[in-house]
Amino acid sequence: MTTATPNNVTITKDGIKVTIGTIMAEENYTKVLKAITTPKTTQNQDIEEGANTPRILDILNKPENRITIDGYIQTGLGSSDTHSYANEKRDDLRKIFFGGGTFTLNFEGTDYSTNSDKFSIKWVTDDVSPVEQYSVKFTVIVGEDLT
Repeated sequence: MTTATPNNVTITKDGIKVTIGTIMAEENYTKVLKAITTPKTTQNQDIEEGANTPRILDILNKPENRITIDGYIQTGLGSSDTHSYANEKRDDLRKIFFGGGTFTLNFEGTDYSTNSDKFSIKWVTDDVSPVEQYSVKFTVIVGEDLT
């Protein structure tokens, strides 16, 4: 079995709670910037010839924050989870993802309102039934639901 970092994450929505053992976490911040370069004259547009330095327009006041989690769900991980077995936790993640709207991600002790556009669940098919551990990978966007 894989060993999780002390900073496991939890996902909760509508009374369902799933703990994910975190192998790797990554934060990404994105801002919408627009570079505008104006020529000094119509004949003098080459940067080497002395064109103006580009001006940068920051369109958004707040950067978009994305968190990517690479981890696993496992039978017995997360004593306060809604279910104990890995296959039940997998089903809970499916319910949260297909349920639409935002869900709460607890990451490094902070609750974030998030949503995800892609969620991957993998497992090794072998003779063990039920499966004891699933690999999960997903990216969430931190934000509020518009509805």
